[in-house]
Amino acid sequence: MKTMERASESEWGGRIDLVVQSLHTKLGTNVETDVIRAEVEAAFAAYSQARIREFVPVLVETRVRSRLVRQPHG
Repeated sequence: MKTMERASESEWGGRIDLVVQSLHTKLGTNVETDVIRAEVEAAFAAYSQARIREFVPVLVETRVRSRLVRQPHG
């Protein structure tokens, strides 16, 4: 079983919270906030070595939304 790395809040500032809030608004109550946050933190961690970080929040939101829409929850 693979352990997900998580991005730190200090590394990405408030961007993690903004993406979590945006996804929670778009996905509604279909997905728990804790699940969204874990996925977002893991996605941000995947970009920890990115040289250009300006578009990382957009990439993370798109990636996580696609993943969560396809997964059954509940």
